[in-house]
Amino acid sequence: MANIGRVLANKVGRAIFERYQPSIVIVDDTKANFGKVLLEHAKRCGYNRIDRIHYVRSAELDQLITPGKYDVIILDIKGVVHPDIAVDGLQLSELIRRSNSAYLALTSAHQYHLDKRTLQADRIIENRIMTAVDFVKLLDEITEELLERKIKFAKKLGLRAASFLLKKSVAASS
Repeated sequence: MANIGRVLANKVGRAIFERYQPSIVIVDDTKANFGKVLLEHAKRCGYNRIDRIHYVRSAELDQLITPGKYDVIILDIKGVVHPDIAVDGLQLSELIRRSNSAYLALTSAHQYHLDKRTLQADRIIENRIMTAVDFVKLLDEITEELLERKIKFAKKLGLRAASFLLKKSVAASS
């Protein structure tokens, strides 16, 4: 019986995954990183909502800190932000985190020792993405993590709503 539940959950999860199109923005000053071939392959694989920002000024910052604008922010840490806004991508990530709960993945071509716990990032992309297949695999993993978050939130919300309605019905019958 548990196996049937798992199969059903996998089918439902797969259906949600196929319908869910995360909005993604890549903030990277080097155009060759996450280049045209990678983006075209991602689109062929169903990732149709990918924007690029090469340098963050105030208008771009507004987009990045707006809740709901992007589900995923892939952020380089060097050379991407105007000095009036932040020192680097690390400081920019802190600004983003204050107002936006989007999935935040940090990346750098430089050999920084990034730690997602201290940076409050959801993922550190440590290895340079070399192929389009690697890029789509990364997007698949991120999307799966996002869906798991959304499902956990929905379950938590559902339990709270059920508890509230139960309390309300008990109070009304007393």
